[in-house]
Amino acid sequence: MTIKTRIRVPHGNPLFPDRPRLSSQEIAQRKRDREIFAQRCREIFRRVYPELVQKHQNWYIYIEPNSGQYFIDSERSIARQKAKEKHPNAVLMAMCLNETGTVGKI
Repeated sequence: MTIKTRIRVPHGNPLFPDRPRLSSQEIAQRKRDREIFAQRCREIFRRVYPELVQKHQNWYIYIEPNSGQYFIDSERSIARQKAKEKHPNAVLMAMCLNETGTVGKI
């Protein structure tokens, strides 16, 4: 049997003190990068949505914005697998071919 031990971290202390803390500029830059990435993916989604939603309602779409390619399937894991086969190291955005484009619950 494994015994679990709880380590109490005092309030205000980092959970992982070994990791370097990011500067506020670095945090802001990462946020801008994420927003630019999402904007590029949404642009591709808006372009292909009208033609795909007619035949593939509620299917999943994975978008790779650098190449402009997208991969769709009725099952999320298969759509992701198709995208990762073609772009193994790329960051992808998952969306759904429905009214809102969201995947999962908010």
